[in-house]
Amino acid sequence: MSHSGSEAFPTTISTAPYDAIILDLGGVIINLDLQHCLERFLEHVPNIDPTTFVGKPQQLGFYSEFEIGKIEADELLNKFNEHHGSSLGMKLFSDCWNSMVLDFPSGRIERLKELGRKKRLFLLSNINEIHEAVLHKRYERFSSEPFSRLFERMYLSHRLGMRKPDPVVFQHLIDENGLEPERTLFIDDSKQHILGAAETGIKAVHLTDPHTLETLLESLGIRM
Repeated sequence: MSHSGSEAFPTTISTAPYDAIILDLGGVIINLDLQHCLERFLEHVPNIDPTTFVGKPQQLGFYSEFEIGKIEADELLNKFNEHHGSSLGMKLFSDCWNSMVLDFPSGRIERLKELGRKKRLFLLSNINEIHEAVLHKRYERFSSEPFSRLFERMYLSHRLGMRKPDPVVFQHLIDENGLEPERTLFIDDSKQHILGAAETGIKAVHLTDPHTLETLLESLGIRM
């Protein structure tokens, strides 16, 4: 159930001041294309069910296990092949898997640095070990500093052992960092994650087209 003070649509969110901002990664900070990834896989494994593919609310269990670090990449590949009756090798699987991770929009890194000077900035991402490595490679094009320097703290599901939309994840961030939920903003491009955050009282906003992170924040009275 959604918290009474939160909404899935930015036009209804108060522009009251926020002390802390929690951002999702894929589709919010870095461009992501899950459909392209699915299409790449379908070229080699035509019986994949799009409704249970990674990134979907009902994604297959082994994707979730990989995202919380319960299994490693080789076991993910084995479970994937077993489930689909396929025989992909790790290189081909990784090539298809990584095709969803694109690049950072122009100017976004500098805007995030500026935002981090004004607000307590956190990252919360359902991400796995393979995509984390790709993330850092993409970021090397923009800076010699580590990606983590953009944030006060980064919370990555495969290291944390928990994943969105479980409200426990959001409560963990609140408790560990002494955040006030009503003065904390969370932005994600997945509605189910918004609903999980809202259960803790965080002001949660669903990022949807035509908004970008920059335009959404501006609509909330926050300039990057």
